[in-house]
Amino acid sequence: MNIKTKIAALAATAAPLLGVATAAPAGPIPGLKTAQKITISLPAGYKSGAAKVQAGKPVALTFKLTGDAGCGNTIAVPAAKWTKTLQVGQSATVVYTPQKSGVLNFQCGMGHMKGHLIVK
Repeated sequence: MNIKTKIAALAATAAPLLGVATAAPAGPIPGLKTAQKITISLPAGYKSGAAKVQAGKPVALTFKLTGDAGCGNTIAVPAAKWTKTLQVGQSATVVYTPQKSGVLNFQCGMGHMKGHLIVK
């Protein structure tokens, strides 16, 4: 095993422990085909009422980091128990089904910057 392979293996092992996004496994994201698709560009998208979605239907939230946002480079959707850290230019998608009307919150890794979707 060469040094590059060893470093890659170590990084893959450490990334989940550090909360760092890694490459998604090959293949489709479950529920993506039938989901309501919402794309939120960050850091500008950290605001309330960015979009409206229907309760009881899957929502595919794609977060795209368009500029350095400090702690905002880490995106969390607490209801989906989902957190990813992105580099500028990267995006990540989470599919979640809100069960009732209200709000679906998302926030930066430290909880300073917040936003939400309206669920009807």
